[in-house]
Amino acid sequence: MDGWDLSFLKGRWAEEPTPWDLRNRIKILLPEVLTMLDMGTGGGEFLRSLLPLPRNTTATEAYGPNVVVARDNLEPLGTEVIDTTNGPSLPFPKKRFDLVMNRHEAFEPADVFRILKDGGRFITQQVGGRDMMDINQLLQDNPHGLFDFYDKAFVMAQMKSAGFEIDEALEAFVPTHIYDVGAIVVMLKVTPWQIDDFSVDRYREPLRKIHELIQQRGRLTIGSHRFLIQARRS
Repeated sequence: MDGWDLSFLKGRWAEEPTPWDLRNRIKILLPEVLTMLDMGTGGGEFLRSLLPLPRNTTATEAYGPNVVVARDNLEPLGTEVIDTTNGPSLPFPKKRFDLVMNRHEAFEPADVFRILKDGGRFITQQVGGRDMMDINQLLQDNPHGLFDFYDKAFVMAQMKSAGFEIDEALEAFVPTHIYDVGAIVVMLKVTPWQIDDFSVDRYREPLRKIHELIQQRGRLTIGSHRFLIQARRS
């Protein structure tokens, strides 16, 4: 898999839209932005969807294989891609950016606050700690997530402690429809924190039961945990 492109699962794994439109929210801000950072750009797919970009746009990526893909996608547009695989996640001076955007990338609020200009904005959409827990419940005898605590309230508290003023915060469990058990296997392979001991052999029997369930119902519907926080440095 190149970048974070899951288009090959089209028709097999279908997540309904969030109640908010992250892309539109960012595009509304762009006319006033001179310097922008995309944290954890993946293969640069989402950033490219925001064209035209501010002239001084930078992206970071911490997963080596994705860095190559992101540079191929973004450097022709004039966007520098910084490999943070073995270094600090935000290797920038204080008050560098007007806007920092973050889609599903881990972050330290104090570090983001440090690199924002006065009046700068931070907008992030995160995957919550109870994401795909319906799958855990179907596969595990004692279902649990490694990051159950990670939700809107937890991150807002951290951001306020770092100095942010919160403009808006939203949270939702988005219906996601799964049409074959192979799509579940793919997602558990690319999100190893979801079930840390997952393998097809180890979970063969519960996977078989899910397969039979999908065959009976036509699909399996689960909840994808998402939250959005829009904030600023005053």
